[in-house]
Amino acid sequence: MKLFLLLSLICLISCSGKRKVIIYKQWHLEPKSNTLDILGSLKLPQAKNQVAIYQSIEKEILKGGKFNFLAEGCEGDTKLAFSEKYNGWNLNSLKKRIHFSNYDQILAPIGMKLLAKYEDRINVYCSDHDASVEKHLLTYSDIKGFLSFYLKFKKLNPNSSEYKSYLESLKKLTKNSSINDPIDFVKAKMLSKLKEFEELLYLRNKYFINRVKELTGTSFIVIGGLHANDLNEKLTQLEIETYLYTPAGYNSSDDKLISSLKDIIEYDQDIFADSVPFNFDLRKFPLKNFIDKSELMTAEEEIELRKILKKDNKLFRYILSDYDKDGIRDFTVSKSNKIVLISAEDPDWDNDGLVNLVDKTVGKTIVSSIKKVKIKKPFYKGLQEKEFLSFLKRKKINLVSLDESEHLAGVLQELLNVLNVLNLKEYKLKNIVAKNPLFTYGKEVFFSYNKSTSSLEYYPKSLLAHIEKKRKKDFPKLNNQQLYRHYIQRILIHSIAHELVHSRDFSDQIDVFANNWSFVNESVNSKYLVAHRLKVKKLESVKRDLLFKSKSYKYWLLKHKDYIRTTNKLIARGDKFLELAKTTPWYTHTKSKSPMLQLSFLNTHNIPSVYSMHSPDEWVAETIAMCIYRKIYQIIDTAEFAASYEVWVGFNPVAVSKKFCSTISI
Repeated sequence: MKLFLLLSLICLISCSGKRKVIIYKQWHLEPKSNTLDILGSLKLPQAKNQVAIYQSIEKEILKGGKFNFLAEGCEGDTKLAFSEKYNGWNLNSLKKRIHFSNYDQILAPIGMKLLAKYEDRINVYCSDHDASVEKHLLTYSDIKGFLSFYLKFKKLNPNSSEYKSYLESLKKLTKNSSINDPIDFVKAKMLSKLKEFEELLYLRNKYFINRVKELTGTSFIVIGGLHANDLNEKLTQLEIETYLYTPAGYNSSDDKLISSLKDIIEYDQDIFADSVPFNFDLRKFPLKNFIDKSELMTAEEEIELRKILKKDNKLFRYILSDYDKDGIRDFTVSKSNKIVLISAEDPDWDNDGLVNLVDKTVGKTIVSSIKKVKIKKPFYKGLQEKEFLSFLKRKKINLVSLDESEHLAGVLQELLNVLNVLNLKEYKLKNIVAKNPLFTYGKEVFFSYNKSTSSLEYYPKSLLAHIEKKRKKDFPKLNNQQLYRHYIQRILIHSIAHELVHSRDFSDQIDVFANNWSFVNESVNSKYLVAHRLKVKKLESVKRDLLFKSKSYKYWLLKHKDYIRTTNKLIARGDKFLELAKTTPWYTHTKSKSPMLQLSFLNTHNIPSVYSMHSPDEWVAETIAMCIYRKIYQIIDTAEFAASYEVWVGFNPVAVSKKFCSTISI
């Protein structure tokens, strides 16, 4: 019974009731549009899309069977809702037209049209939430209003009477008489309203998803692009067979509404500094000893860099500065996820022996402050702080906080456990950094290694939120001590070991080509990505056409998804689980009678984790991390016990053999 419950945790949904959902992206008719003039209304820009959707659904209905339609913009009794007029039409007026040859060209709500003509073949459900629809429209109206103010303030001279007039209007509208910077004020308002807009979108989609769960058979959803994309993603995650169509005539700008608005709002975004000390003030940095730009970049790269920096000549000078004349430029500019980053390239700007992260001065100029490090103990209280800090001092490793983030005792304890089994001289670790990330490399990524500063970075706030979410979902009955031992400790050691492997070159010990990898090294041919940089940051080539066992990472992700789907179905069969497991590609016959060991995706393919197939670098990091893990915890030499890791934390330490680990010097 315990085993069955354990395996049930990986079940994504129950398998009862066959469901299929077809989503169409709709270009909405304007609510005020009257389309009683059928021929004249076909001149509307939405007409082609509206007609194409109706014709596609009608074609499916005529194949036979019973269907469902989930209507947008109404809640409760469908016929009562459709008694009201939309675009000049209601259910009764449409019923009088169902035999007309041009019925398909009537521009009216599609669910209403289908119900009028095919009431015996399709059930139409009002599946929206009226209050949320009304709030959604009001929020969008607010966004447009604030955007209008924003564009005016950006255009007008702050000393002009028109500017002052708009400022007074804004103060009256918002009932706020103390607005000092109207541009920042309306930007903040727009971002707040955009967030509210997105939250309402997701809330409304929940009503559609809940309705889908109540139904069986084929359901049609005709809805705006923003809703459609999110619904498709969430229904697919629920293992519901889902198809997303973009019919003819659809205006794709609907899909980009939120991102386009954010682009407008964030066009004048601040430049974010990265890999710099706490409270770093870029404006105070003493620029000097400029490198000739022809040594740093090509003419084409200069144009692109100036574009990123919005042609700001002063910001451009930061790229050229080499304060200590050591040949390493002080800063590198890049753009990631719409964020413009100006990152410290030289880890010690003034070459005074203090790395930037713990140095508040450049020469004699104060450019930052040093934050006192705090350690909090939310789930682990056993760290001996004095001994730990003394250990770091002996090893010349700095403990750093780059914002309000506080270090976590549990993370530091497991870091100590990992460091104690490593030959530290071989690893480049100078800083342990707690911070809030400007961007991450995935939804559940809480650690990273920064090569330019030789730092193990982690994100306490995101990590704690993940742990709390995991506790509520999978471990509601465990106390802190049990949760730490059963789950937290495992993911911390794995994550820390993985990132530390990135700080060391193992190419002399592991030949990735001999371990089922193939790829092509392609030259980057960029002066800017190579010139006057740290050796570890020079980007001279990139790996492309990455294949593990002759297959792409996308192939392995789909295979793993198929494995999860198949396992879920087997779990639903209860007592026949083991018997049916033998018919799957993932069954491995062993002396052990452990179902988890016999039906293991990682064991079958002899890999430590699915992520290890992302790239050769990640495969090396995951593989050696498993060796480090096994050195810390001998108990996982038991294959049956290690197989449970695949269910709980997504990796399997014994998928990397003890014999292999014995050949690696860690």
